[in-house]
Amino acid sequence: MEVIWSVLTMVLASANNFQTLVVIRFFVGLAESTFYPAIQYVIGSWYKGEELAKRACIFHTASAIGPMFSGFLQTGAYNGLNGVHGLAGWRWLFIIDGIITIPIALLGFMIMPDLPSNTKPSVFYTKEQIEMAQRRMEKAGRKPPSHFTRAKVILQSITRSGHSLTSPYQVLGFFKTWHIYLLTPLYVLTSVQGGLSGLILSWANELTGNDSEKRSFVVACCNTFAYVVQAWLPIVIFPQVEQPRVLKGNIATAGIDVGLICVCLAVLYMQRRDERRAQALLSDVADSDSVAEQLDDDLDVKRNIDTSTERVE
Repeated sequence: MEVIWSVLTMVLASANNFQTLVVIRFFVGLAESTFYPAIQYVIGSWYKGEELAKRACIFHTASAIGPMFSGFLQTGAYNGLNGVHGLAGWRWLFIIDGIITIPIALLGFMIMPDLPSNTKPSVFYTKEQIEMAQRRMEKAGRKPPSHFTRAKVILQSITRSGHSLTSPYQVLGFFKTWHIYLLTPLYVLTSVQGGLSGLILSWANELTGNDSEKRSFVVACCNTFAYVVQAWLPIVIFPQVEQPRVLKGNIATAGIDVGLICVCLAVLYMQRRDERRAQALLSDVADSDSVAEQLDDDLDVKRNIDTSTERVE
């Protein structure tokens, strides 16, 4: 997708009217949209809960550092190349962006791993390292990918130790659990607290780690709806004509911060509730296994008594 983004970015240099620019920019955004949530999903597939936040925030910080320097580079390219070969400076900006990104995208294709469950041994990752990652994720309860199915999206049932557990012990589908309805707005609210996004996605990776498909869906929804809100909210609450006081924007930001705290506490409450229920479920399963083993022992004793009685007779 990064190679496609690079090519489309260079194609932007050929736009001669606003309509063409908008259409190409749409596909540029489409290609770009997969990058951030995909990287966060991959990070969540290799690191345990206590390791996730640091790695996710390093990546998020790196993505913020780039624009700090790109402005100076673009200014130099625009001033130095404006009119060269008959092309305006802004066209050269798109061409240079694409040229820089293509080799980086190809390098990432070679060195970036997939998931521990499907990464092949190579000069970058040995078989022992991949097996270690698989053991780590299994210990952390991070499930490998499976197929998207209607049952998975709507409703699943747990089976453990040969016991089929029905209501109330059920794992609900994507749209029947609280994760998407709390984690998505929590991430959206970080629009005014951008530094928190890495932490929120780390939390989402950890909370949905027992279902790889749900994890990918929730992470993608967080990123998607955050961009949907960011596309218009800053324009509404921080209009240029109200600078520098922007009273409306400051009040709205304070309200968003309060909402962020409330939703964060709600997520924490739901997490601890689920942990208590999971512990109770494991206890019930353990008790069921103990009862089954006791019944098996009783049956063995009864069979031994019957066999002894037949021999005596």
